[in-house]
Amino acid sequence: MIPSDDVKPVDVIVRAKGDARFYLQNVPLHKSQHLVKEESEYSDFSYHVKPTNDFIGAILQQGDRLLVIAPEGVRCKVRDRHKDAYMQYLES
Repeated sequence: MIPSDDVKPVDVIVRAKGDARFYLQNVPLHKSQHLVKEESEYSDFSYHVKPTNDFIGAILQQGDRLLVIAPEGVRCKVRDRHKDAYMQYLES
């Protein structure tokens, strides 16, 4: 996706839980990915990206295995998209 010029790059921190941490080590979400913290239950990865719909979609594809830690704006976008998907199931 070609982002519009008004979308500025930000540093996004994503927490990968369980198997997702190994998956991301082998299949990065973006070329800027680097490991910033590794614990026994999770790993935190950093990305310097324009938070386009493609990047948000890549996070959403992993369901509850990924959690956006920062920045708050990207965290809210992912949360709201998960919420919208959940609401569709409640309404149908």
